[in-house]
Amino acid sequence: MGRLADLRNELMTDPEFRAGYEQQGQLVRFGRIMRGARESQGLTQAQLASRLEISQSEISRLEKGEGVNGPTFERLVAFAHALGLRFVVGFADEQPVEMPRPGRTGVMPPPVFGGFRLRRHPGGSTVTAEIAADDREALWGAF
Repeated sequence: MGRLADLRNELMTDPEFRAGYEQQGQLVRFGRIMRGARESQGLTQAQLASRLEISQSEISRLEKGEGVNGPTFERLVAFAHALGLRFVVGFADEQPVEMPRPGRTGVMPPPVFGGFRLRRHPGGSTVTAEIAADDREALWGAF
């Protein structure tokens, strides 16, 4: 192993370092999703930045997963809308569970989050989650 990998492995024994490292990894993965969404619309970073009225370097930072806390919720919604998309948020059980899959074996994440039920408000544009001990509907919202 290289010296950098050895140092990382040593630091990963510290719980605080490990948590920060894993959180940053999530931001990097999310940044890749954001980049894929932008590229799927055929836009450059500069074009998207112009739509959002922010700098191209800010788009670059978002797509690289840079920053301590990541993008704000408002920035994510604006990012999606600038691409002509909706930002969709969902929840799933933290630990993967065994799910039967015809002709296949293995672990996959559950498709639902137990303990919640969605309620659509009159007009259908707003959805909220309510606790429902016996219900197992997906918990998600689009913005």
